[in-house]
Parts: sequence; C-alpha cells; structure tokens
Amino acid sequence: MNSFMLLVLICCIIVGNIRAQSINSTCTGVMDIIMAIDGSGSIQRDDFIKQVEFVKLVSEKFNIKEDAVHFGIVQFGGHGVREEIKDSNGRAIQGLSSDAKQVKEAIDNIRQNGGSTPLDQALSFSLTQFQHVDGRPFVNKVLILLTDGGQSPPTNPVGGEFRAADVVKSNGVMIFSIGVGDFSGRNVTLSGIASSPSSSFVHEVDSFNALNNIIGTLSEETCIEVLALSPDTGCLGETTEVSILGRGFKNLNGGSELACKFGMTEESIKMRKQKIP
Repeated sequence: MNSFMLLVLICCIIVGNIRAQSINSTCTGVMDIIMAIDGSGSIQRDDFIKQVEFVKLVSEKFNIKEDAVHFGIVQFGGHGVREEIKDSNGRAIQGLSSDAKQVKEAIDNIRQNGGSTPLDQALSFSLTQFQHVDGRPFVNKVLILLTDGGQSPPTNPVGGEFRAADVVKSNGVMIFSIGVGDFSGRNVTLSGIASSPSSSFVHEVDSFNALNNIIGTLSEETCIEVLALSPDTGCLGETTEVSILGRGFKNLNGGSELACKFGMTEESIKMRKQKIP
C-alpha cells in the first residue's frame, strides 16, 4: 500500500466558512465572475461614477489571473447590452478576462449607456459570456447584477427577467442581485432574479453612496475558495475521508454539497511504478 498516492474515492465536506480576519482578504479561488451594471438613464452621472468605483473595488478583492479568477463586466441600458472589457485592438472580448490590467483599464474607460433597464437582456447576455468556447465549464460561476429599477420596458409576456434568471441559474450560475434605492417592486425583482435563499443572495442599499458599505460582505459571500485539505494524501484502493476548509461553501447547492475532483499527477504515477515491486 502506498500512502503517498492521492486517490480519494469519497469526499466528506466540513462546511466551515472562515472569518474574514483569519484569511487573505484577496480571493484566490478558481471561479468565473461577471458584474452586470445598470447604465440606464435613470442613474445620474455622479451616481454612475460611484457604481463604477464600486465595481473597481470589488474586482480588486479577487486574484484575477489565468489559473484563478476570470472576470467580466457587462453594462445594460437602452442601447443594448455590451461587454466592457476590450482586447488589444479595442474590440469587446468574448468570454471573460484573466488579465487584471485589462480589467482595470476597462473599468477606467466605462461610459454610461443610458436609456431603459433591460434586465432580461443583461441576464441572457451574461450567460453567453460564461458559456463562451474559451470558458471553463467546471468552475464555480457567479453573476453580480446591480440595478436601480425593475425591468424596462416590460417583456411580453411579463416576467421575462425572471425567466431569463431561471435559465441562468439552471446552468449552474449563482446570481447575487443588488438593488439601489427604493424603486417600485424592488423586493419582488431582486428576489425573483437572485439565487435562493434571498437572505444570502440579495442586497439592498438606499443610495449609490452606500454601495461601498457592502463590499466586504459581498466579496466574502461571492468568494468560493478551498484553503486546506486534511489529510492531503490517501491510499491507493482505499476510501479516504477528506475535510475541506475554506469559504463560500454555504452558497453551494444549499450548503450541503461541494463538487470535489481529485486525481494523480504524472509524477505520482511514476513514483508508484518505481515503488511497487
């Protein structure tokens, strides 16, 4: 029996979210994130700037790089929905970015769209970005949607934003909805779009000034990160129970399940061939 071999047949999860002060404030988990921001005409220019600053501060909470967090920024308004991150030729990227500098430059150059509030289009477009050919089908996906109003213009039949949200969620994307101001039907809109339970996935603030007050909480809730495994080895041919320590688990499948994938590296296979008579 080779104790150095990692072959885990059953993964038993200990769901324990660590307090923010006991972990690195930057999320280093492997995940895809899109922030869909409201560029409608009902938002004053100064408030739109505050929303963009909020996006910048949230993005800085994540380790954006190839083998960690991939990030996207979608703006919706009366002139349609668009991806704000551009490639070196100035064209909107397809999918998400793994370049922190590229994300920062995009945020610095966002210009307000104006017009109405097509939440349904924002949700559907975000899903296509997650599903792009260069996407990562097996990583956790999070959509953060900000709005200062309900669906506009109304869909025919009504409720198109909720149907679009259901499609997004059925494809394994967790949706956090943030409502700014006390607009008509706010609770119904936010809870109907967000993942369940709404107590974990809905945020309501009175003004754009208050967005910064939820940065810490939002970054903790959206970060899904494995920090430690115990034990980190198992025995070939045996079942090993593994405890996983991290954060963000409570929002995965109701907090009772976490997908685990373990395997043997080429190096470990070579070691096995050398050690076994």
